[in-house]
Amino acid sequence: MHPNGQFEYSILPENMTQYPFEVESKSGIVRTKQPLDSETASSYSFTVVVSDHGTNPWHLNGSAAVVVTVGDVNDHRPQVTCDNRLPDEPYPTQQPCFYNFDLVDDAKVGNNVSSVTFAASDSDNGPGNVTFHLLVPDNYFNLDSSTGIITVKKPVESYTKYPLYVYASDNGSPALWSRITNVRIDTYSRERQYVDLTVRPAAGSFNKSAFLAALREVTEPWLTKIVSSTTFSPEVQTEIIVTVYALADNSTYLIENFAYAKTFVNRDAMLSRLQANIYGDPTDIFQSSVFAPFPVVKVMPTYANWWLDTVEGIATIVCLSVLGLILLIVLVVGLLKCLGLLCFKKKEAVRPIHDWNDKELSTASPTEQVNVRHRSAQSRKASVSPVHSVALDRDL
Repeated sequence: MHPNGQFEYSILPENMTQYPFEVESKSGIVRTKQPLDSETASSYSFTVVVSDHGTNPWHLNGSAAVVVTVGDVNDHRPQVTCDNRLPDEPYPTQQPCFYNFDLVDDAKVGNNVSSVTFAASDSDNGPGNVTFHLLVPDNYFNLDSSTGIITVKKPVESYTKYPLYVYASDNGSPALWSRITNVRIDTYSRERQYVDLTVRPAAGSFNKSAFLAALREVTEPWLTKIVSSTTFSPEVQTEIIVTVYALADNSTYLIENFAYAKTFVNRDAMLSRLQANIYGDPTDIFQSSVFAPFPVVKVMPTYANWWLDTVEGIATIVCLSVLGLILLIVLVVGLLKCLGLLCFKKKEAVRPIHDWNDKELSTASPTEQVNVRHRSAQSRKASVSPVHSVALDRDL
C-alpha cells in the first residue's frame, strides 16, 4: 500500500497515560486500559488524531473530539452507619456498628423510641435513596422505611430487652443490601429510676455535657444519663431541674454483651448516694470541684412517694402506728376482761331471812312468800335440831 494510504491514530493530549483509555495506532479502536468507576469520574474528554504517511509537503492529518460518558453500575452495597449516635454514649470505637436504646415502660403507641434515627450511605451515583428494613417483623416496634425512625407499635413490658435487626437496601437494579445492624431496646420504669437534681449554674448558663461528665465521674461505676433539663427562674437565682437515671455499668455497650440484660439502678440506691437527708440536701460528693460551675442544691425523687419520701408522710405513719397500738391494747384488755382473767364477777348477796317483815311479805308475790317461809322453816329446824338431840340424850 502506498504510504499515502496508510493511517496512524493517536490521542491528545499526550499525557493520556493518566487516562484509562488507549487507541490502536493502526485500527483507531479506542479501548479502556482499566475498569471505569462513575463515582471516580463520570466522563472523559480527549482528541483522537489520525495522520497518513505521506512525505512533506503532502503529510496530512485530521482529528476528532471524543467524549466518553461513564454510566453508573450498582456495584456498591449500602451501609448502615453509626454517624447519628449520641456523642455521650460510651460505644467502643473498635467494634461493629450497633445501636443501644433505653425506653420507659409507659411509652405511648406511636412515640419515637429515641431522637436518634438510623443513618445509611451508598457510594453509587445512581438512585441514591436507601430503604430501611427489619430482618424479622417485630410485634412491639415499627421501623419507618424511609426515615429510619423506630416507633412503638404496642405497649411494652417492664424491664425487658427487645432485640431488632436492621438492614438497608438501595434502589439500584439489581438492588443490593447492607450488612445486618444489631439494635437493642431495654425498658425500665420512670417511677423506680428517676431522680431530680436542682442545679444553680454559677455563670447563669448550663453546660449539659460538662455536667453529665462531672456526674459520671462521681457516680462510677454507674453510667448516669440525663433524661431532661428544665429551667425556671425564681426571684433569687436561675435554677435547673435535671432529671437523671443510671445503669449499673456500661458493659451492655459492648456488642459481645448484646445478649445480656441491662441492670437499672433503683432510685432508692441513687438517693442513698446522692441525698443526705429526707429534706433533699445533697451529699458531700457534690462538694467536688468539678461541680463548681453548676452547684447541686437539692436532690429529690422525681416521683415522690408521699408516705415514705416526705416528712409529713412519715409523721402520719408514726401517728397512725401509735393510734393503732393504743387500740390494740384496749382491745386486748377488753378481751381479757370478757374471759374473766383480770376480774371476777361479784357474787350476789343473799338477804337474811330475818330482814323480811310482815309488810314486805304481804306485798311479795306468792312465790316469794313460799320461798321465804320455806327458808325460814329450814332455818328454824337447823337451829333447834341440836337441842332436841341433847334432850334425847338426857332421857336416855
